[in-house]
Parts: sequence; C-alpha cells; structure tokens
Amino acid sequence: MANAVLSLQNSTFEDKWPSMRPVVLSLLKQERVTPSEWQELFFAVHLVCLWDDKGPLKIHESLQQDIVAYIKQAQCRVLAQREEQALLKAYIVEWRKFFTQSNYLPLPFAKLESCLQSKGSSSSSVSSSGGGASSSSASSSSATVTGAGSSHNSSACASGAGTSSGGGGGSSSSTSSSSSKKPNHAEDSIVRKLMLDSWNQSIFMNIKHRLQESAMKLVHAERNGEAFDSQLVIGVRESYVNLCSNTEDKLEIYRENFEAAYLHATSAFYRLKASEQLQTNGVKSFMEYADAKLREEEARGERYLEPGSITALGQCCVTVLIGDHLPTLLAECAPLIEARETQRLQLMFRLLDRVAGGVDPMLRDLENHIVQAGLADMVAAADIITQDSEKYVERLLKLFRRFSDLVKEAFNDDPRFLTARDKAFKTVVNDITLFKLELPTSNTAMARGIKISTPESKCPELLANYCDMLLRRTPFSKRLTTEEIESRLKDVLLVLKYVSNKDVFMRYHKAHLTRRLILDSSADSEKEEDMVEWLREVGMPADYVNKLARMFQDIKVSTRGA
Repeated sequence: MANAVLSLQNSTFEDKWPSMRPVVLSLLKQERVTPSEWQELFFAVHLVCLWDDKGPLKIHESLQQDIVAYIKQAQCRVLAQREEQALLKAYIVEWRKFFTQSNYLPLPFAKLESCLQSKGSSSSSVSSSGGGASSSSASSSSATVTGAGSSHNSSACASGAGTSSGGGGGSSSSTSSSSSKKPNHAEDSIVRKLMLDSWNQSIFMNIKHRLQESAMKLVHAERNGEAFDSQLVIGVRESYVNLCSNTEDKLEIYRENFEAAYLHATSAFYRLKASEQLQTNGVKSFMEYADAKLREEEARGERYLEPGSITALGQCCVTVLIGDHLPTLLAECAPLIEARETQRLQLMFRLLDRVAGGVDPMLRDLENHIVQAGLADMVAAADIITQDSEKYVERLLKLFRRFSDLVKEAFNDDPRFLTARDKAFKTVVNDITLFKLELPTSNTAMARGIKISTPESKCPELLANYCDMLLRRTPFSKRLTTEEIESRLKDVLLVLKYVSNKDVFMRYHKAHLTRRLILDSSADSEKEEDMVEWLREVGMPADYVNKLARMFQDIKVSTRGA
C-alpha cells in the first residue's frame, strides 16, 4: 500500500515526461511502438493530469515543442529538394506521414484534453474523492489502453508501409479507420488541432507559395499537352484540405490558397491562349476551341479541385473564354443565321447561354432575320399572293415552317427563341407593305360622319376567304378529302394566332358562313360546326364565336319545327 502511494506521489510531470517523450517521438516518426509502451503512455498522462496541478499545461507545452521540432526536421528534408516535382513528392510524403499520426497521437492524451477543457475541475474531483478515484481511473485507463494499443500497433505499421511506397490511399484509409475507433477524439481534438496548427505555422506558411507555384506549373504543363504524375497536384490539394483545424469551415485554407491559385492560373493561361486562337483561326474555329476547353477544364477540375470549386472554375473559364470576347462572337451571329449554319449556331447558343444576358443579342438577330426574310419573300411573290388567298396562306405557312425548323435545328426549340420567332412572325403577318385595308376606327366617329381610318393588314380577310373556299362546295374543295380540308383549316388557325385584329377575320368569316347557310352551299355541315369550336379553342373573340354557334342552333330549331 505504501509503495502504491509513493508511486502516485511520484506522478508529477518531471517524473513521467522522460519516459513519455520517447514514445511521443516514436509516434511522430511512425516508428514501432509496443503495446506496453502504448498503454504506459495512456497511464502516465492520466496520472500526471490527476496528481500534478500544472501537469496538463506542461504536457501541452512540451508536446508543442516536440511537434514543432519534428516539423522543422521535416521542413529541412522537403527544402533539400531543388527540383519542383521532387519538392512536391517530398512534401506529400512528409505531410501524409504527419497527417496519419495526427489521428493517433491525440488518443493517449484524452485525459489531458478533458483537463484543459474543464480548467482544473479534475483536481477538485480528486481532492473530494481521495485515492480511490485515482486507482479506479488508472484501471479504467489501462482497460482502454489494451484495445487501443493493439489497434494502433497494426495501424501504424500499415500506414507506415503505405507512406513509404508513396501510395495515396494510406492517408485516407488511416483517417477513416481512426475516426471509427476513436469517437471521443474527433476533429476538434486539442492535440490534433495543436499538430495541424503547428504544421501550418512552422512549414506550410513558409513554403505554401512554392507548393502552389510548383503545382500550378504542372497543371500548366498538362494544359500544353505534357505528361506528369497527377498525384502530385492531388496530394498538394489534399494537404490544403486536411490541414485546416477550423471545424466550422474545413475548406478555409484550401479555398483561400489552392483554389484561388488554381483559378488565377486558369484565367491567366486562357486569357493569353484565347486571344491567340481568336486572332489566328477566327470566330468559327474559336467557338469549337472554347467548347472543347470548357469540357476539358471541367474534367480537370474534377480531378484537382474539391467538388464545391467546380462552379467557380466554370465561371472563371466562361469569363475568360466567352465573356471577354462576347462582342466578337456576337458579330458572327447574324451572318450565321442568314447562312442557316445551324450546327455553328447551336454551338454559339450553347456557349453564350453560359454568360448572363449573352443570348439576348442572338434573340434580336433572329427576330430581325425573320422579319426581313419573311417580308422580302412576301414582296417577291406579291403579284400572286395578293390575288390568290390560297397562295397567300401557303406562303405564310411555308415561312412559318422554315423559321420553325431553324429554331429547332439551331436552338433546340428553346422557349426564348420560340418566343422570338412568334414575335417576328406576328410582325410579318400583320405587315401592311403589300396591301392595306381601310377600316373605321370607331362607331362613334362614323355616327358623326367623321371618316377616320387606320391601315390594316389584309391578312384576316384573305384567311377568311380561304376558309370559305374550303368549307363551300367549290371545285377546289371537291378535290380535297375530308382529312385534307381539316388539315388546311388547322393551318389557318395556326396563322390566325398571329393576327392582331382578329375581329376583322371573324367579321368576314361570319359573312361567308351566313351566305353558305342561306344558299345551302356548305361542303360539310359537321366541319362548319367543328370550325366554330376550333375558333373558340384558339381564343377568338367570344362574342363572335357565340353568335356563330347560335346560328347553327337556330337552324336546328327551325329544321325540327318544319
């Protein structure tokens, strides 16, 4: 009993640290630690924290000194390498060894961390519970050590072998293994934070610029077609990610350093290359170059960057490859539309749609083309279409299909371009260049005897005349089948959607229908009624549609009465 008490009284930092320190150094160097040494380290830390009031702070300070000393040695080994790839390899090897041990070294110091966090509450607990508590804690620690010791011994050897071979998997496997076996030593461990912060301040801050420059030079070489070991860049990236001890933002160091350097290097590379490509090969070839490089950089970013950086990389590439050359690219849009180069237009659309507002000028170019080409086509056939409603409707439908095919092939029927097509085609349909129809502006003006008129397109009248040709018994309608008549009526409804003054169409259509009903000259009475419902479905003025429907109702009533 006296020997046990004497042993506890000799549990000061000065008594225990000389035996603890060699084990700590072996752990830092990834040298073999026996199970008994591993367990003794747990027990010694526990005793010092229980029996030495200043012990926790002294252990923390000594740990920091040994960790910094080890890091300085690692820094010397890294800086001894003059060649860039050798420097990266040396740094990655040293970092992975150190990072692996940052998951194991904190384990024996769990008691130290609880003491530092509770700020001396353990001491008051010891004074109130006496020596029994000490004995109980020591036995509990010993039980914990047994399991952890065997775990560490095998894991350390495995990670050491992985590091010596230069494999990248050792670090991640060790991290996941240790995380599952040490739930009380998570990423907020004080000792682990001490290790990472010491590495950051002692070596990383001194050589991070060399690391970044070397890594970016390798990426630059890859962009120029040179081959190299991509694991060097990946290894540097991993160190930036894992180095941060800020649990609230684990990517802080990575984002402020590696990501920023990568984006800057990418921007600088393509700012030079893009200008050269554009000046040398012209817009058409440059668009293919830009499209290929955007895909290439996305794939490269997935290798070398964290997933959260891909969006920023994409924006960077879009800015330097497309945004900076937007006026030059857009200048080629109208000629491509004119020449109907749908594949190049599709590529331009895909590129410019990545830039905010980049597609808007393309929409305007499409509208201008449809209006100019449509009106030119109508003017060229003016002698025919102004006298023949069938030719007029066919001409409009041909234009509509032509422009619709252009939107489909070049712009994949994107809703924005469909809207531009509709807007421009409406201008063509309602244009008054070919013919004008004088209509009174209001009944009030007519009542006062004031002749005020506004020019209108003759399109609604010609559409109504064409419908009359289809629905009346004529040599023209007799040549067509029922299905063909229905198809052509649907074509009229399609054009009718773009007519501004739908009242004019309905006025003429009602007059034609009245005449057909009076003269009993309808080719198909069912089609007549179907047409009324189709007009209702396409949104024609309700008053007119209802009047047409009542006309058929009146005829049915009179027929039954007779």
